[in-house]
Amino acid sequence: MVTTHSDWFNASDFVVLEAREYNSVKSNAKKHPFILLKHKGTSERFAITDRMVLFALLKRLDSDLTYSALMQTVYDAMGQRPPLDTIIQGYLMSRRGEPEDVIDIHYHWTDKSSDADYTYYYANINHIASTDSQSLYYRSTYDFISGNFLPHYEQLGEPKVKIDGIEVPYMRFINYERESGTIMINVLSHRNYTYVTGTVNLNGKKVQPKKMKILKGWTHLVEARILRSTLNEFEEELNDALSIFEEKIQNDYRWEGRQKLLGQSNRVLDFVNRNRLERENWELIELIL
Repeated sequence: MVTTHSDWFNASDFVVLEAREYNSVKSNAKKHPFILLKHKGTSERFAITDRMVLFALLKRLDSDLTYSALMQTVYDAMGQRPPLDTIIQGYLMSRRGEPEDVIDIHYHWTDKSSDADYTYYYANINHIASTDSQSLYYRSTYDFISGNFLPHYEQLGEPKVKIDGIEVPYMRFINYERESGTIMINVLSHRNYTYVTGTVNLNGKKVQPKKMKILKGWTHLVEARILRSTLNEFEEELNDALSIFEEKIQNDYRWEGRQKLLGQSNRVLDFVNRNRLERENWELIELIL
């Protein structure tokens, strides 16, 4: 049984390794290409072997592209245009840094292939999700958590973070009820895992009193009782940490000097490095206790 995976990728993070107009060498082969891509962040390889999948990918990057224009460029203008790999690479880089650069790609792993130097595996891309379906999943999950598990928290924008070399959106919930600091709970759904983190914002610096928790499965597939329990744990422990700050740290003469040592995690896009910095910030504060 073939298992299809789905992940958000930045189109500009792919390099075209090979691009052929036909995925078969037969003289009567149908007009389906073979495009082999390599992701710069993970070194994983992905292949496109269907012209409709190629059209869907390029259409996401150029909304004005028509199917007939693609077919004419790929097949009718052979010998009169730049190489196919150059054209596709140009499309992949055209939206770098823009919202359209982030694409929901569905794929399944194939049997291994080999060339003269080594053996490798590649994934076959079988679907490019539309903008509407991609944003619908993110938006509906965001709203579900907010309404069912964190009703006293506000949704704070649609932020992004970089993980595994890919820039992806995550869900951020904030509570302003405590005067001494704000509490924030973050949920990231990525590659069949759900990452939950929590921070307390103290005078503009974020600290992470509780270690990140990783749940198996996309967020919408995690059992409701498990997700609820996890979010409740973070809510309780973050409030406890803020109470400790109010009772033992806020008025300690050492706090003024200590807070200057805390790193500014808002400037860190990488998910792992951001969490590490916020945990180190909390450990610096713990030294006062």
